[in-house]
Amino acid sequence: MHISGDADAADLRGVEMIERRPHNDSLRRLHDDIRQLLDANHSTLLYHGWPHARFVTKHAMELAQSHDADEEIVGSAALVHDLNYLIRPNSEPTVGAGLIAKRMKIAGYSPSQAKKVIQIVDEANLTTRGPKISIEAACLSDADTLFKALPFTPLLLAPAYLAENQVTLRDLAMRIVTEQEGRLKEGYYFYFSEMKERYTVWARENIAMWKRVSDALADEELSCLAEQLYTLHKGLWNVQ
Repeated sequence: MHISGDADAADLRGVEMIERRPHNDSLRRLHDDIRQLLDANHSTLLYHGWPHARFVTKHAMELAQSHDADEEIVGSAALVHDLNYLIRPNSEPTVGAGLIAKRMKIAGYSPSQAKKVIQIVDEANLTTRGPKISIEAACLSDADTLFKALPFTPLLLAPAYLAENQVTLRDLAMRIVTEQEGRLKEGYYFYFSEMKERYTVWARENIAMWKRVSDALADEELSCLAEQLYTLHKGLWNVQ
């Protein structure tokens, strides 16, 4: 996608392209609005804050460029895909549909564009997605799933996820294994071949780690120890 009047724009990829757009451009307005909204709620969105949204948007749009998907829809969906966590912790994307529509209207999108974005967000949902989804949903899904599979995500953000979503470590471990292991085995943890080739090893090791966590927490003594350690050290992550 080329931005008129900017000779370097054709070389820009992902979210960097959005940040070079005019301030009155709808996607740029949505980007700026969501960043402000997430930053204003950073004390609540300990996991699903702006760093997560920006990472997913960057990688989703790069995939859209590489696979001739609708970059406008993909970028918009990536920016708003976790707004449900502003409405209710530990909720599904459909909970955020009203807020998505509202923020997109403010940014200048049409109702039909908002409806399409909401559809993509729901289609890419890890909890319910299947082996066949639209190419736009696949871009969003692979970018979001990559964030989950990053080797350092559990180290840096597990306590933040627990606090944000008001769940236990056992809940998180069981959810990760339940939602992700089957999709990995069935071949659609990632949808695009380059993502599978490069990152499946991370996904496999991440799921294996969480399976070990789940197994360990089945022991009452170890579960009690984990809870004590979390309570003692959660201040390191600025968790209230």
